[in-house]
Amino acid sequence: MAEPFKERIDAALVRVLGRHLQRVAPEFPRRRFTARAVAGLEPLELKARVAYVADALAACLPEDFDAAAAVLEASLAAARVDDDLKALVTGDDGLAGWVVWPMTDFVARYGLAHPRRSLRALHALTQRHTAEYAIRPFLIEHRELTMTTLLSWLDDPSPHVRRLVSEGTRPRLPWGVQLQHLVEDPRPCLPLLARLQDDPSGYVRRSVANHLNDISKDHPDVVVRWLRDHLPGAPKARQATLRHAARTLVKQGDKRALRAFG
Repeated sequence: MAEPFKERIDAALVRVLGRHLQRVAPEFPRRRFTARAVAGLEPLELKARVAYVADALAACLPEDFDAAAAVLEASLAAARVDDDLKALVTGDDGLAGWVVWPMTDFVARYGLAHPRRSLRALHALTQRHTAEYAIRPFLIEHRELTMTTLLSWLDDPSPHVRRLVSEGTRPRLPWGVQLQHLVEDPRPCLPLLARLQDDPSGYVRRSVANHLNDISKDHPDVVVRWLRDHLPGAPKARQATLRHAARTLVKQGDKRALRAFG
């Protein structure tokens, strides 16, 4: 039987996180952080464990948010420009992988009053583990700034950052806070998806497909129109992306979507 995901956020992860934070900030109270984050962790489910460790970070990092974010950023492993998720692992040089999730949650929950600094931190963190959940509160509380920032990330050299543009704005992201304003009106995201549907990374294109599939559940006409506009003469990679994007419509037997694919 596969190990439950919640077991990825465990006492060993807490100890590794504390060690690297103290490595870059010798004043970080590693023992106090570890004791606080481990006590009561075991009975919790996955997202509750993430929040629990994030709260322990808040209790032990500097009160000044900019200083706290700087400590988190300094503890990270070197950024990669490929999309090999298996390579996102913690090593001697810094943190990557699941251990970063409580760090992104800390930014989401304690950085809302500092949106520009928080978005800068999420740009760094998402390159070591996705910040798709953490960016959503900023899309709710700071819509214009966040959308403008996402637009500036469309040409980022990191596929993880480009994917965040699509995945973070998915209106019905599983496990994520629902973005009700984008459920009701997905138009703000369409220019982002148009730029990313031909991204060189399949990791990014899959996110675009999933985002469009989300939209099709509430606005099938929008995705049917998308197929009519973007499918004719499309390269094979885009054809595959749009076929995956239309999977709900095809499953429902939407004749317009079926006709688009011939």
